[in-house]
Amino acid sequence: MSGEPSPRTVAQPMAFTRGEFVRGAISAWLWAIGILIVGWTVAIPFWGLLSAIYVLPAATIALVVFAAPTWFVAHTLRRAASVAVYTVALATIGVVIGIVATTALVATGTAGYIPFGALAMSNALAAALAMVLGWRRGARAVLRSRTPEPADPDAAAEDATADRAQRG
Repeated sequence: MSGEPSPRTVAQPMAFTRGEFVRGAISAWLWAIGILIVGWTVAIPFWGLLSAIYVLPAATIALVVFAAPTWFVAHTLRRAASVAVYTVALATIGVVIGIVATTALVATGTAGYIPFGALAMSNALAAALAMVLGWRRGARAVLRSRTPEPADPDAAAEDATADRAQRG
């Protein structure tokens, strides 16, 4: 799709291309914006709509600031074949992003009347979820290659028919 050859090997099953990383980063950015605006709109209806004024620039700054550290962590984990390892690592980065962004909002006085704990927790959870969902979008090719395909489609169809007959 991107024209880049796959960097994945047996030794580096979770290696990724620049295009896959960029796709995942942009996806995480969009997820973060969506989750935060919808979440704040549900929690505090009027504030939720106004939160876009803060969410868009904060998410954009977070994307720029945390892209390199996220790439470094993901690149370091390219030898780890476990999806769970990536999920935990990226969720942890998301928590850090949420707390750092909240601290910046509070430090600049733009957090308003919302208590720091509630703001930090909601932002950290939203960022963690956005990071994981964004990574899954960017890693679609990696995850797809892990889905075993039947070696013989006819045999798979016959097995499915036999399974249905046994249950039925």
